[in-house]
Amino acid sequence: MNIDYSVCNALRHRTEGMTASLVCYDVGCQWSINFLNRVKTSNHLSLPPGLDVISAVGKFHLGAHIPECFALYSLNFVDGAGQQDGEIIETLWSDTNRFSGSLRAMSKAHRHEVLDDIMRDSNWKKMVNMGKSQFSTQPKPEANAFEGKSLRKKWRKAKAAADEMSSSFEALDAILDDSCRKEWEDAEFKARKERGQYLRIYDVKTEKGQPFLSFQLQL
Repeated sequence: MNIDYSVCNALRHRTEGMTASLVCYDVGCQWSINFLNRVKTSNHLSLPPGLDVISAVGKFHLGAHIPECFALYSLNFVDGAGQQDGEIIETLWSDTNRFSGSLRAMSKAHRHEVLDDIMRDSNWKKMVNMGKSQFSTQPKPEANAFEGKSLRKKWRKAKAAADEMSSSFEALDAILDDSCRKEWEDAEFKARKERGQYLRIYDVKTEKGQPFLSFQLQL
């Protein structure tokens, strides 16, 4: 119920013109099953009309889920999600570990206040570090060493990865016949638009290994 309340209240604000919202949650595969039903039957929960809520599981957690969760809740197959990990708190663990010695001796209320300050400081640094677009023509102030660094770094990594994969994709595409390519493209288009069980085309195909035969050495 706490998650339902948080999601509904977050989506009630600044969603004008939005047709879909992506919610990344560690156990989104279970939470999302009856989420809309809980909203409909509650007197305190509501969603903007016409808003499609897409549930996904962050990449740090999805690897620990059962294989059936992968295709349905992977961010790799959410149209428009981009290349993100869908995690927030986990990325702060290494930084917050530096304060653990001081936090351990604090009262509960004091600990909460300090953790809030740490998170606000982290959010501010992320915003400043993101800076302007790398395509900006404005001169970069020397005093702000953070400006644009994050976006430029991510763009360079994404471009290098795209260039590396392009040759592999083109080699695979070159050996496909037109009918096979058309079948795959149609299935991919339907998976992006309809989602649900159509995403099963991305299931990881595995084969069961042969049973291990035990034996005793004859001396």
